[in-house]
Amino acid sequence: MTLLHVFVLALIQGLTEFLPVSSSAHLIFPSQLLGWEDQGLAFDVAVHVGTLLAVVLYYLADLVKIGTYTLRSLYPQLYVNLLRLLLIQPSSLVCY
Repeated sequence: MTLLHVFVLALIQGLTEFLPVSSSAHLIFPSQLLGWEDQGLAFDVAVHVGTLLAVVLYYLADLVKIGTYTLRSLYPQLYVNLLRLLLIQPSSLVCY
């Protein structure tokens, strides 16, 4: 598989991931259409993991807010203890 094939397939995956069609089909169809050899399972997994990481990084601030508010509302004492652990313990090590 050449670098051009990788670039084209990654670009197609990124542009068409959110269409309501199988994302694996996005990788199979161009290869079949252009007569390229099958890229293999490892490449498919790598492209899907890259897409997942891109989506998580894009929504990271929102995901942290959702997690924080959920933790704070469901387990208020646990939330306070986690803040103490994360904020007070490192500062006590620095001051020691």
